[in-house]
Amino acid sequence: DKTSIHGRVLLPFYICYKYFPQQGLTTGDIEKITSELRVKIQTPNVSKAIADSLQKYLDGNSTRVKGKAVFYKLNRKGAKYFESLLNPHEKE
Repeated sequence: DKTSIHGRVLLPFYICYKYFPQQGLTTGDIEKITSELRVKIQTPNVSKAIADSLQKYLDGNSTRVKGKAVFYKLNRKGAKYFESLLNPHEKE
């Protein structure tokens, strides 16, 4: 019910984590996927969300440099966080 950008950004990463573990995604990939899902997030907003608060949930293949694509993968901490977003009332 919420329009949380964190959940929308992490959803494609979670799908890759579960079903395509070797696949990394760029911020541009996230924009394309969210656009197809009709909850589009512009690439600069994806980058800002990752830099501001989602970095600890993702592993990148290199450091962030303007103009160079970084392929991110969801780490275990990120998968656990996303699952908590899916089941907010479930106790651990």
